[in-house]
Amino acid sequence: MGDMVQCRLCKRLFSITEMSEEHYPARCVGNTDIVGVDIIKLVDQLQSTEMHHYIIQSMENGNCVEQAIGDYFDEEVAKSLYPKGRTAQTLCRECNTFLGNYDKCYLRFFNENGNPKAIKGFQKATKIKIIKSIFAKFLSVPEAENEAFDFIDFIKNENAERYDGLWKLYFVRRDFSSDIFGMPDIGTGRAEFEEGIVYELSDEKFIFSLPEEKGDTFEVLSEDIRAALEKDQPSLVLDRLHTFSTKLIRDICQKHSIPIAQNNSNYPLHSLVGALVSYYKANDVLESEFTEQAIKMSISIFERFNSIRNDHSYAHDNDILNKIEARYVVKVISAAISLLYEIESTLF
Repeated sequence: MGDMVQCRLCKRLFSITEMSEEHYPARCVGNTDIVGVDIIKLVDQLQSTEMHHYIIQSMENGNCVEQAIGDYFDEEVAKSLYPKGRTAQTLCRECNTFLGNYDKCYLRFFNENGNPKAIKGFQKATKIKIIKSIFAKFLSVPEAENEAFDFIDFIKNENAERYDGLWKLYFVRRDFSSDIFGMPDIGTGRAEFEEGIVYELSDEKFIFSLPEEKGDTFEVLSEDIRAALEKDQPSLVLDRLHTFSTKLIRDICQKHSIPIAQNNSNYPLHSLVGALVSYYKANDVLESEFTEQAIKMSISIFERFNSIRNDHSYAHDNDILNKIEARYVVKVISAAISLLYEIESTLF
């Protein structure tokens, strides 16, 4: 049968012949014949008289200067990179068809040039599908093939309206400041900074950036928690505490080579805590049974913390948890992550 390929969305295995050849970005937004600029040839041409003679001759034949310059670049400087457009085989045919429904909504955004006034009039469901369409295109970006994105379930669920993970979307309209001589490069990329990883994807009108938000440091969050408790406003830090706890525990697990995802789907927080306890026990990290048992008991607490954050915090339009219980949640979770943070600080 040959090697099997896993679909990035549904996670099922297929032969390569059963996979789609999806366009990223969509074919309908200019991803057809991708051309690039031969920079070396461009510099040479700018220093020669050939280009000037061509433009003058074209204008004498009745073309405007913009048309003359455009024709010259198309014929002499541009080179075809992807004659059929930029494509990948990361999705099965069924998932590619499914995502095509989101792409139809994105096309409306594209045709409106991202005009805020026009987009404001779109139905909420349309806006969400536009966001899902953009997120989905990053699944096909070659530089992200090994990234365990946490927005996959959000994309798969047509009814999901909220995504509160680590990845944020930003975009800018293309213009002459972003494109050499106004020639858009529909490229992709990955960059790693101290603040985190950033992926890039673009089409003929927009450049999209997908940065991983690292968020708070332990010291900053600890100070803000203390201040919130002093002001009797514990509910204000519930969402941030959950986000930080998730990031901290994932980072700790990765440091110890503990898997944090399977088939590009992240393990839930309480599962990671359970795996971490097993690691500590196997490597004689903890000296007392009390500490081991305390961390084990926190597994179920972290599991319940998910519902506190999703249903009773300012993360969404929720009925906020009362102050007495919110204060207790903040203290218990803070104590648990403080213990893990201090344990890790002694290991390396």
